[in-house]
Amino acid sequence: VVLGAVNAIGPLSVDMYLPAFPDIARGLSTSASQVQLTLTACVAGLALGQLLLGPLSDRLGRRLPLIAALTTYSVVSVLCSLAPSAPVLMGLRFLQGFAGAGGVVIARAVVRDLLSPRGTMWLHLDARAVHEAKIVCDRVFGARRFLGEVIWVPGNGSKSRSGPGMAHQTLLLYTRGAAAIWNGKDPALRAPY
Repeated sequence: VVLGAVNAIGPLSVDMYLPAFPDIARGLSTSASQVQLTLTACVAGLALGQLLLGPLSDRLGRRLPLIAALTTYSVVSVLCSLAPSAPVLMGLRFLQGFAGAGGVVIARAVVRDLLSPRGTMWLHLDARAVHEAKIVCDRVFGARRFLGEVIWVPGNGSKSRSGPGMAHQTLLLYTRGAAAIWNGKDPALRAPY
């Protein structure tokens, strides 16, 4: 959940303030085209930030660059709200996009790091989150890395207080290498249905 939220910072930097364009133009006493350039600056920062912060996090580790990027993003976001003019806002939005790119690229790198060089990654999910998680994982790992899913009913399918136990858990399985580590005879797993 945390990595998903961090990954959403970059896109939110773009989408959340689009409806406020007219108000920003009035507040800064500038034209609509000047305000639109702040969007261009943010997207340019997102692009350049991914190119630079990805290799930096490979070299320095994930934690320090991610903390620095999120701290910078927070400070620059506050400064954006205090910008006195459109050119200053453009520069700050570029920095905001650059820092937000750290969240995007490092969160994906952390998820990829969870895959061992020749192993399997298991995502243990509640049934309500499976569809969305699979879409994200297919984009991050590649759909060809999807091994399948195992569905089981916790507690051997026993009835709950409110009636038959319909809730189930799911494992999504992804592999990095050709040989996956997977024991299908594990007694904790129930037969798919």
